[in-house]
Amino acid sequence: MEKPVFRLHFLAFLLIAALTVIIYSNSFYVPFHYDDYVVITENPNIKNIKNISDVFLDNPSRPLSTLSFALNYYFNSLNPFGYHVVNLIFHIANGWLIFVLLFFIFNNSFNGQRAVLLTPFQIALFTSLIFCSHPIQTESVTYISSRIGVMCTNFYLLSIIFFLKFLKSNKLRGFFYSISLISFLVALGFKEIAATLPVILMLFERFFLSSKSKKPGFPTKDGNKAFNLINFLKAKWYYLPFLFFIAVVLIMRYLFFGAMGHPKFHRNLYYHFLTQSHVIVDYIRLLFLPVNLTVDHGFSLYPTLFKLSTILCVSAVFLILIFSIKNIRKASMFSFSILLFFITLSPTSLIPLEDSMSERWLYLPLIGFCLLLVFICQFLCKTFIPQADINDDENPTSSPFFKRGLNKFPPVYFLSIIILLFSADTFLRNNVWKSEYTLWNDALAKTRNKARPYLALGCIYIRDGNYLKGIDYFEKSIRLYPTSEGYNNLAFALSNLKITNESNIIKILEEAIRLKPKDYKAYLNLGDLYFNKGDYSEAFKNYEKALEVNPKFGAAHWKIGLIYEKRGQTREALERYKKAVSFDPLDIEALYSLGTLYQNTGEYDNAIQTLKKVTELAPNHADVLYNLGLSYFNTGRYDKAAKAFQDSIKADPKKADVHNSLGVAFQSLGLINDAIVEYKRALQIDPKYAEAYGNLGIIYKLRGDKGNAIVMFEEALKYDPSNKLTQENLKALIGKK
Repeated sequence: MEKPVFRLHFLAFLLIAALTVIIYSNSFYVPFHYDDYVVITENPNIKNIKNISDVFLDNPSRPLSTLSFALNYYFNSLNPFGYHVVNLIFHIANGWLIFVLLFFIFNNSFNGQRAVLLTPFQIALFTSLIFCSHPIQTESVTYISSRIGVMCTNFYLLSIIFFLKFLKSNKLRGFFYSISLISFLVALGFKEIAATLPVILMLFERFFLSSKSKKPGFPTKDGNKAFNLINFLKAKWYYLPFLFFIAVVLIMRYLFFGAMGHPKFHRNLYYHFLTQSHVIVDYIRLLFLPVNLTVDHGFSLYPTLFKLSTILCVSAVFLILIFSIKNIRKASMFSFSILLFFITLSPTSLIPLEDSMSERWLYLPLIGFCLLLVFICQFLCKTFIPQADINDDENPTSSPFFKRGLNKFPPVYFLSIIILLFSADTFLRNNVWKSEYTLWNDALAKTRNKARPYLALGCIYIRDGNYLKGIDYFEKSIRLYPTSEGYNNLAFALSNLKITNESNIIKILEEAIRLKPKDYKAYLNLGDLYFNKGDYSEAFKNYEKALEVNPKFGAAHWKIGLIYEKRGQTREALERYKKAVSFDPLDIEALYSLGTLYQNTGEYDNAIQTLKKVTELAPNHADVLYNLGLSYFNTGRYDKAAKAFQDSIKADPKKADVHNSLGVAFQSLGLINDAIVEYKRALQIDPKYAEAYGNLGIIYKLRGDKGNAIVMFEEALKYDPSNKLTQENLKALIGKK
């Protein structure tokens, strides 16, 4: 590549990256949302990357997506910032790859279509910028768990680029082909939509392999080659490995899940295809005019063709496809772009999924739309606006950004305006993702007929302690679409609010289990009901049922540990707490229980190590800091004990026992006056605190202040008359009197 061209391409890369970073700059601190909890925060399989088999088996059809989350967790724990950085890096990389791919195909093989307004450089640049700035991409980029489509696209594009290099080159063909095949396998490891790649490769070869090439090609626009399947397979042997690996993946998916599509979801195919015609028309509307974007589109099924809207949608889709197929021989860029869009969209359109429509499914298909938009602008300007003569001999590879565009031709103006509008809209759309509350209220405002926004908002209100509002939203969610999650959350809210009897809550949880027999969280909540009323046997049974469904459910192991500890089975409790922490290293309650059990059994070093982990997760947890101080004190580290007690008091200054313990630590350090202050503070909080009276009595006794010492010991015995040490101290002082 010549120096001026390299410099120009470097500037293009810089522009793509800069624009993308600016418009997504307000997404870095967007919290986890919805599926992120299942895929990331509550997923034990990503929390120990050393156990690589668990990482890959978490989602066998998408093992590399789980690996990406495991790596993010290893480096960033549960800080969303690192996850967003990774998503954005891959999104920018996809913009770069689109630029490289389009410049390569349009600059090297234009099939004779050189009388155009935009140079290959400009086509590549504007397509890439539209792709990176389009508001429809926010769900894929800002919604962390949707990164699988972004990462899949990255290797999908790499595979296309190296495949075309393989077709075009005379040297290193084996190397290019190997990289293409490996990239394809990686793309498949992220998402199954990569299975469309062989068809897309054929599409690229058909449109962009010059008819003058000596390499085997598809029948070109002059139509001289007759199609023969055997000859085709012989000539196109290089597609067979791609098809073989797709077959392997599909077989593995069927063996593991028992179905090619969603294993537990079925829909009438006739209804599905009619509905998808509406969905596709709505997709097209959103791509051209991205308003009313939402995380949860409310799409009802369309059960009949004999409805005007359905007839129009089905007709529109068929007409677009017929136009595209009819113009294949002409190598029309409109045809190519449309087919690129429909082929990459086909997996989510043809296979019935629980959601009929989702914006994140447009991430890869958007490439076709962006290219189409560029050619539409060029076509409109060429058709309706007088143009200056184009110098066909001008070298397009050395054109600056706007040469032959901004000075003479309007397409660059129009495309620049579109990119600016899309960029502003993307930035504003990211603000909707800033919290769960804003995201789901936005969804509810746009789709009142969907249960999911009500369910999500109900969970948010419950976390905020607004149980009444949470109950209202769960009931609305259940009325629209009864789900196990709805009933389970309703039961949880009712049990916390205590506005109905336990038998009703048990019935609600049983309904949740009926709807979803493997809802391990429902078993946990049912166990909690029995636990709270002291029926530990029934609680134990339900916790075990939860573990039968999900053996790595840390919360159930922790609850069983609590039951063992209450029964005095310390060893069993310890093992359960350890299991809970191994499956969820950030579970504060399980870590705290493990730390206090270590402390109670005299394993103070283990207690300190465990409780310090809790303080890293919850720096202001008063009880944890207090117990950490006790462990330090019991190992003779009085200075560290005093510091931990002081930190506990900062977090909660109204705990008499912590002030008393701090006094004991000060006394052990020889800071007697400070100790007296803390004992007196403990008594201000709890005037009946016998131990604080006794500790003050000991200090007064050591100082020779017998009168005050006797008063303190007498007060101590008033509230704890059986304390032998206090009795002996008082007896000794009275005897001396």
